[in-house]
Amino acid sequence: MRRPRLFAVALLAIALVAPTAFAQEASQPTPQEQPQAAVAPAAGTENLSKAVELNKAKKYPEAETEVRTALAAQPANPNAHLQLAIALFEQGKIDPAGQELEQAKPLEQTGTPAEQADFYQYRGSYLARKSKWAEAAQDLEKAIQLDPKEPYNHYYIGVAYNNLKKPDKMVEHLQMFLKLAPTAPEAAKCKALLRAVM
Repeated sequence: MRRPRLFAVALLAIALVAPTAFAQEASQPTPQEQPQAAVAPAAGTENLSKAVELNKAKKYPEAETEVRTALAAQPANPNAHLQLAIALFEQGKIDPAGQELEQAKPLEQTGTPAEQADFYQYRGSYLARKSKWAEAAQDLEKAIQLDPKEPYNHYYIGVAYNNLKKPDKMVEHLQMFLKLAPTAPEAAKCKALLRAVM
Protein backbone atom coordinates (compact mmCIF):
# COMPACT_ATOMS: atom_id res chain seq x y z
CA MET A 1 0.00 0.00 0.00
CA ARG A 2 2.86 2.41 0.53
CA ARG A 3 4.04 2.16 -3.03
CA PRO A 4 0.90 3.58 -4.67
CA ARG A 5 0.85 6.46 -2.20
CA LEU A 6 4.54 7.22 -2.73
CA PHE A 7 4.01 6.94 -6.47
CA ALA A 8 1.08 9.39 -6.26
CA VAL A 9 3.23 11.91 -4.33
CA ALA A 10 6.00 11.59 -6.93
CA LEU A 11 3.51 12.16 -9.76
CA LEU A 12 2.12 15.22 -8.01
CA ALA A 13 5.63 16.66 -7.61
CA ILE A 14 6.35 16.08 -11.31
CA ALA A 15 3.02 17.63 -12.28
CA LEU A 16 3.79 20.78 -10.28
CA VAL A 17 7.37 21.25 -11.53
CA ALA A 18 7.15 20.04 -15.13
CA PRO A 19 4.79 22.69 -16.60
CA THR A 20 7.03 25.53 -15.40
CA ALA A 21 10.17 23.92 -16.76
CA PHE A 22 8.43 23.01 -20.02
CA ALA A 23 7.05 26.54 -20.48
CA GLN A 24 10.51 28.06 -20.00
CA GLU A 25 12.04 25.59 -22.42
CA ALA A 26 9.29 26.06 -25.04
CA SER A 27 9.48 29.86 -24.97
CA GLN A 28 13.11 29.93 -26.08
CA PRO A 29 13.63 29.32 -29.82
CA THR A 30 16.00 26.63 -30.86
CA PRO A 31 19.18 27.68 -32.69
CA GLN A 32 17.66 26.35 -35.93
CA GLU A 33 14.60 28.62 -35.57
CA GLN A 34 16.54 31.83 -34.97
CA PRO A 35 18.38 32.07 -38.30
CA GLN A 36 15.20 31.24 -40.24
CA ALA A 37 13.31 34.09 -38.59
CA ALA A 38 16.10 36.50 -39.52
CA VAL A 39 16.35 35.24 -43.11
CA ALA A 40 12.65 35.13 -44.06
CA PRO A 41 11.94 38.90 -44.12
CA ALA A 42 15.16 39.56 -46.05
CA ALA A 43 14.24 36.87 -48.58
CA GLY A 44 10.77 38.34 -48.91
CA THR A 45 12.21 41.80 -49.49
CA GLU A 46 14.57 40.50 -52.15
CA ASN A 47 11.74 38.68 -53.92
CA LEU A 48 9.56 41.79 -53.77
CA SER A 49 12.33 43.91 -55.31
CA LYS A 50 12.69 41.36 -58.11
CA ALA A 51 8.91 41.37 -58.64
CA VAL A 52 8.85 45.18 -58.97
CA GLU A 53 11.60 45.04 -61.60
CA LEU A 54 9.91 42.17 -63.46
CA ASN A 55 6.60 44.07 -63.52
CA LYS A 56 8.42 47.11 -64.96
CA ALA A 57 9.99 44.84 -67.58
CA LYS A 58 6.50 43.45 -68.41
CA LYS A 59 7.53 39.94 -67.37
CA TYR A 60 4.32 39.36 -65.49
CA PRO A 61 4.34 35.57 -64.98
CA GLU A 62 7.86 35.77 -63.51
CA ALA A 63 6.80 38.74 -61.35
CA GLU A 64 3.84 36.72 -60.08
CA THR A 65 6.16 33.90 -59.02
CA GLU A 66 8.54 36.25 -57.19
CA VAL A 67 5.83 38.19 -55.41
CA ARG A 68 4.08 35.03 -54.25
CA THR A 69 7.37 34.00 -52.64
CA ALA A 70 7.61 37.46 -51.04
CA LEU A 71 4.06 37.13 -49.70
CA ALA A 72 4.89 33.78 -48.14
CA ALA A 73 7.49 35.60 -46.03
CA GLN A 74 5.53 38.86 -45.59
CA PRO A 75 1.81 38.10 -45.97
CA ALA A 76 0.66 41.49 -44.65
CA ASN A 77 2.86 43.62 -46.94
CA PRO A 78 0.46 45.85 -48.93
CA ASN A 79 3.06 46.65 -51.60
CA ALA A 80 3.55 42.94 -52.22
CA HIS A 81 -0.22 42.62 -52.72
CA LEU A 82 -0.09 45.58 -55.12
CA GLN A 83 2.71 44.00 -57.14
CA LEU A 84 0.76 40.76 -57.32
CA ALA A 85 -2.34 42.69 -58.43
CA ILE A 86 -0.30 44.33 -61.21
CA ALA A 87 1.10 41.00 -62.40
CA LEU A 88 -2.35 39.39 -62.35
CA PHE A 89 -4.13 42.32 -64.02
CA GLU A 90 -1.61 42.46 -66.84
CA GLN A 91 -2.11 38.73 -67.44
CA GLY A 92 -5.87 39.26 -67.74
CA LYS A 93 -6.64 37.73 -64.33
CA ILE A 94 -8.97 40.57 -63.41
CA ASP A 95 -10.93 39.15 -60.45
CA PRO A 96 -7.85 37.83 -58.59
CA ALA A 97 -6.20 41.21 -59.23
CA GLY A 98 -9.18 42.91 -57.58
CA GLN A 99 -8.80 40.70 -54.51
CA GLU A 100 -5.13 41.65 -54.23
CA LEU A 101 -5.99 45.34 -54.61
CA GLU A 102 -8.22 45.02 -51.55
CA GLN A 103 -5.20 43.73 -49.62
CA ALA A 104 -3.13 46.67 -50.94
CA LYS A 105 -5.64 49.29 -49.74
CA PRO A 106 -3.44 50.51 -46.82
CA LEU A 107 -1.18 52.09 -49.46
CA GLU A 108 -3.78 54.86 -49.85
CA GLN A 109 -2.60 56.14 -46.47
CA THR A 110 0.91 54.74 -46.01
CA GLY A 111 2.35 54.27 -49.50
CA THR A 112 4.97 56.35 -51.21
CA PRO A 113 3.67 58.62 -54.00
CA ALA A 114 4.81 56.04 -56.59
CA GLU A 115 3.03 53.21 -54.74
CA GLN A 116 -0.10 55.32 -54.41
CA ALA A 117 0.00 56.20 -58.12
CA ASP A 118 0.26 52.51 -59.04
CA PHE A 119 -2.50 51.61 -56.58
CA TYR A 120 -4.94 54.20 -57.96
CA GLN A 121 -4.01 53.37 -61.56
CA TYR A 122 -4.65 49.67 -61.16
CA ARG A 123 -7.70 49.99 -58.94
CA GLY A 124 -9.15 52.55 -61.36
CA SER A 125 -8.35 50.28 -64.30
CA TYR A 126 -9.88 47.33 -62.46
CA LEU A 127 -13.05 49.35 -61.74
CA ALA A 128 -13.22 50.40 -65.39
CA ARG A 129 -13.00 46.75 -66.47
CA LYS A 130 -15.92 46.08 -64.09
CA SER A 131 -17.91 48.97 -65.67
CA LYS A 132 -17.88 50.97 -62.43
CA TRP A 133 -17.20 54.15 -64.37
CA ALA A 134 -17.67 56.85 -61.71
CA GLU A 135 -15.49 55.03 -59.16
CA ALA A 136 -12.89 54.34 -61.85
CA ALA A 137 -12.78 58.02 -62.81
CA GLN A 138 -12.23 59.06 -59.18
CA ASP A 139 -9.27 56.70 -58.72
CA LEU A 140 -7.77 57.55 -62.09
CA GLU A 141 -7.97 61.30 -61.36
CA LYS A 142 -5.89 60.61 -58.23
CA ALA A 143 -3.45 58.52 -60.27
CA ILE A 144 -3.09 61.34 -62.82
CA GLN A 145 -2.38 63.87 -60.06
CA LEU A 146 0.42 61.60 -58.82
CA ASP A 147 1.72 60.50 -62.24
CA PRO A 148 0.43 62.65 -65.11
CA LYS A 149 2.76 61.05 -67.67
CA GLU A 150 1.46 57.48 -67.29
CA PRO A 151 -0.47 56.93 -70.55
CA TYR A 152 -2.84 54.24 -69.27
CA ASN A 153 -4.18 56.53 -66.56
CA HIS A 154 -5.42 58.73 -69.42
CA TYR A 155 -6.65 55.79 -71.49
CA TYR A 156 -8.81 54.24 -68.78
CA ILE A 157 -10.16 57.56 -67.55
CA GLY A 158 -11.00 58.49 -71.13
CA VAL A 159 -12.96 55.25 -71.48
CA ALA A 160 -14.65 55.95 -68.14
CA TYR A 161 -15.65 59.48 -69.21
CA ASN A 162 -16.96 58.14 -72.52
CA ASN A 163 -19.25 55.80 -70.59
CA LEU A 164 -20.22 58.60 -68.19
CA LYS A 165 -21.26 60.70 -71.23
CA LYS A 166 -18.65 63.37 -70.59
CA PRO A 167 -17.23 63.84 -74.08
CA ASP A 168 -15.07 66.90 -73.32
CA LYS A 169 -13.16 65.05 -70.60
CA MET A 170 -12.98 61.92 -72.74
CA VAL A 171 -11.42 63.87 -75.61
CA GLU A 172 -8.91 65.57 -73.31
CA HIS A 173 -7.64 62.31 -71.83
CA LEU A 174 -7.68 60.20 -74.98
CA GLN A 175 -5.72 62.90 -76.82
CA MET A 176 -3.20 62.88 -73.96
CA PHE A 177 -3.01 59.08 -74.17
CA LEU A 178 -2.24 59.29 -77.90
CA LYS A 179 0.39 61.95 -77.26
CA LEU A 180 2.09 59.81 -74.58
CA ALA A 181 1.68 56.43 -76.30
CA PRO A 182 1.05 56.93 -80.04
CA THR A 183 1.95 53.33 -80.94
CA ALA A 184 0.07 51.60 -78.10
CA PRO A 185 -2.27 48.77 -79.12
CA GLU A 186 -5.24 50.86 -77.90
CA ALA A 187 -4.34 53.84 -80.16
CA ALA A 188 -6.65 52.77 -83.01
CA LYS A 189 -9.62 52.43 -80.64
CA CYS A 190 -8.88 55.88 -79.19
CA LYS A 191 -8.71 57.46 -82.64
CA ALA A 192 -12.05 55.89 -83.56
CA LEU A 193 -13.68 57.22 -80.37
CA LEU A 194 -12.25 60.67 -81.02
CA ARG A 195 -13.48 60.72 -84.65
CA ALA A 196 -16.96 59.78 -83.42
CA VAL A 197 -17.25 62.88 -81.21
CA MET A 198 -15.30 65.44 -83.22
